[in-house]
Amino acid sequence: MDLLGRYSNPDNVTRLNRILSGQGRDRPSHRPVPSVTQKQTRLADSDQISLLERYLAGETANALANEFDVNRATIFSILKRAGIKARYRILTEDDVASATAMYENGQSLASIAKHFDVSDGTVLHAFRRFGVPTRAQGTNQWSHTTAQPPA
Repeated sequence: MDLLGRYSNPDNVTRLNRILSGQGRDRPSHRPVPSVTQKQTRLADSDQISLLERYLAGETANALANEFDVNRATIFSILKRAGIKARYRILTEDDVASATAMYENGQSLASIAKHFDVSDGTVLHAFRRFGVPTRAQGTNQWSHTTAQPPA
């Protein structure tokens, strides 16, 4: 007992003594599989400066996030710390008309979003703003067109 020391955690001491004396097994973890640790990427100062310059030159946050292998939120955090206001891509009326045609031809919100380099939520919000009906969530089927699948 004196080996564990005066300042040992008493719960750990009791548990270890119980296990060592064979009076019972240690309680199994409540997690059957340990959780995966999140990847943390810290950009060097030179990379952050390059990122800021490229963003100010017009590159999108998505493109920069992919190139620097970080999350978009990291890009926006760096911009915020530098005092740079983030720009958000808003779909114009012509963009929405084009996106509507793509959607009616069976493309998903995600594929349309990728085409316009925005998030699928941006496309959905634009559709709602312009009154474009959307399919039920989780489906990629449409009922209002008469297009036949290719034979």
